[in-house]
Amino acid sequence: MLKNIITMVEKTLFNPLPNPCNDRVVAEKDCPALINLPLDDDVLFKNNIPDWRLMKELLSREGPVTKAQCMRILQ
Repeated sequence: MLKNIITMVEKTLFNPLPNPCNDRVVAEKDCPALINLPLDDDVLFKNNIPDWRLMKELLSREGPVTKAQCMRILQ
């Protein structure tokens, strides 16, 4: 499910540029960051508990977390 959420977000926001000459060495590459906006609270928190797998993936891809989400995680 985690991969599905990440793939869905990336496909909607990051479309590869066209390659009309077919001369690129790397045809596709994972985006370094999920998005420039933090995830919604209902996605990041399940039953008021942070989804650690999603959070690990989000932070490893340098995705942002709001201050309120950070405080909720620390509590």
